Amino acid sequence: MKKPVQLILLLITCFRLTAQMAVTMPGDFEKSGGLILNWNNQEEINLATVQIIASVQQQSLPIWILYQRDPVPMDTTEISLFLISHGATMENIHFLPAHYQGSWIRNFGPMMGYGVFEQDLERFIYDAGYAYNYPPEDDSIPAQLAHYWHWPLAEIPLELDGGNLLNDGLKRGFSTKRVFEMNPLLSENDIKNVLREKYNMNDWVFLETLEHSGGGEGNRLDAFMLVLDFETILISEYPDTLPDYEVIESNILTLQSLTNAFGRPYNIFRIPAPPMADGTFTTTQQGEMRTYTNALIINNQVVVPSNGLPWYDSVARTVFKEAMPGYQISMVDASALTPQHGGIRSLSEVIPQSHYLRIEHKKITGPQPYQPNVQVTCISKAGELVEDMWLYYRVNSDTNYTKTPIYLVCPEHFGVIEGLAEDDTVHYYLEANSTSATTTYPLSAPDGNFTFWFDVVSKIELTERFNTSFVFPNPGNGMIRFQLPDKINQAEMRLYTLNGQLLFETSVNNNQSVYIKRFVSPGLYLVRLNTKDEEEVIKLIIH
Repeated sequence: MKKPVQLILLLITCFRLTAQMAVTMPGDFEKSGGLILNWNNQEEINLATVQIIASVQQQSLPIWILYQRDPVPMDTTEISLFLISHGATMENIHFLPAHYQGSWIRNFGPMMGYGVFEQDLERFIYDAGYAYNYPPEDDSIPAQLAHYWHWPLAEIPLELDGGNLLNDGLKRGFSTKRVFEMNPLLSENDIKNVLREKYNMNDWVFLETLEHSGGGEGNRLDAFMLVLDFETILISEYPDTLPDYEVIESNILTLQSLTNAFGRPYNIFRIPAPPMADGTFTTTQQGEMRTYTNALIINNQVVVPSNGLPWYDSVARTVFKEAMPGYQISMVDASALTPQHGGIRSLSEVIPQSHYLRIEHKKITGPQPYQPNVQVTCISKAGELVEDMWLYYRVNSDTNYTKTPIYLVCPEHFGVIEGLAEDDTVHYYLEANSTSATTTYPLSAPDGNFTFWFDVVSKIELTERFNTSFVFPNPGNGMIRFQLPDKINQAEMRLYTLNGQLLFETSVNNNQSVYIKRFVSPGLYLVRLNTKDEEEVIKLIIH
């Protein structure tokens, strides 16, 4: 066994090596240190901007508002009065004069991450091209901000649109094939290699573009997808009568074929895309882009676009709460944004926290094989020494968390939850503290946590991969029908809560209606279908 001094030196070496790493580009869901928005000449867009500000001001983060300084400088006093008169305050508001024309700072603004440019890990800005059918002033915003903040500036030799860039923080980036149109002189492989190198990712996936679902010629990825954590992706769901239905389902198959950084399939949540105000869905590229995935994740809060449709907004809120437990879900009216092919994410850009600190953890959730002592493993990444890490857990109906240390050994840290019984349900989260920063995983802790249990569900081995093609309507209101696989006429159906409680079971025939309303309330459920040769576990939303 190593002597204590040797172990301490080993740990310090591990953390310092971690600090001297290549570029890190955080995912949307990682710790934020501020927010950027830009003021507009259109009052209806500024109203949405004010709602975003008012929603997030409780976090006491710096909020930077870009305002145009030419040809006629905007009056910051007037902007301040507008903010105050519509429910925001001037707390932590900073005005920054800039040259720009567009409304969507996410698309033309800075791509921010961490890199070593001298000796220390620091925040920097990537400047990609944004001259493809866009104003040249917008293309200069990354350089303007780098100059104003005195941040390092690096280039990506591609024409890119920030709304078309998502990543899981660890392994893989995502874009639509729109990026090929913006870089016609480069091959797909050339573009992939540049993005992988600049984002320091192992892989980059190009999904099919939706060309009949609105959004204009941008065809951006955040119009139908959002990455919620290292392992979880949110995707819009369209009625099967729409032209892009098969396209988005093809994208789902692509995502289901991938494994995340922890070697597991991505956990994919579906969220129904809302129709336009008249109840119809656009079927053209230039139509109104209605979506819930164009949302802003900022620390323990998600700001979701509202479309003024109570049922759809309610389902969207439910899905976000189930996919991101403990997060505060705020909704902002986006009805003035969608006709102009934007949303809440388009209107905002998150600034990474000043001191890099991250917890990488393979979540333990859902049914697990019983063991009295559960080891929870993770890795910490930081730009400075990680001083300590803690595992917080509570069992069953306990209201207080038990705090136990995470041992900072390399290459993988671990903590242990001890003395568990077979019928226990466990809620836990992780905390890391470096010299200058603190973070938790999930960021919604302690209100949010990861949950696992030992009970009957572990014996039936529920799969993590959900397939919604066999039950409809989904979301439903208590009357559902099943479409069974070809040549299968009957199946055994069981309905469970997410905690594994069996609510109802019966035999069902193909296309048979089943009334389950007396067993359910609004929320998420699991349906298990067993046929002679197959088993499916389906996520069912009840509104």
